[in-house]
Amino acid sequence: MCEKEPVELAKETLGGTIWTTEKKESKHIFYWWATATRQTEKALKQVLPYLRAKKPQAELALEFYKVLDRQQEHRRWGYKHSGSYAPELINTILDERQFYVDAIREAKRNSKTLKTGEQPWLM
Repeated sequence: MCEKEPVELAKETLGGTIWTTEKKESKHIFYWWATATRQTEKALKQVLPYLRAKKPQAELALEFYKVLDRQQEHRRWGYKHSGSYAPELINTILDERQFYVDAIREAKRNSKTLKTGEQPWLM
């Protein structure tokens, strides 16, 4: 994003960090906002009612956080009782995570394009 103000507002409101990069050929500075996993989950829950085109991606991401919680419990239990992770559990975890990565990418491809008169901050 070329505009700094929306990124600063996200940081002030929801926490996180602002990162910048400069495109050498155009001399434009780009800003992006990043958060830790739990901050992101909290932020998504707060903005979800206002999303339209990005809502399916946000809902998938929130489902993904539930999967991470469940997988964390499995790992704690599995390691605590056996001293190592079972290979089939690791493969299941990776497959489940890949499912969500693919689903979020597909939702991104299918999101509607901005039409004249629509409010991009609600997209």
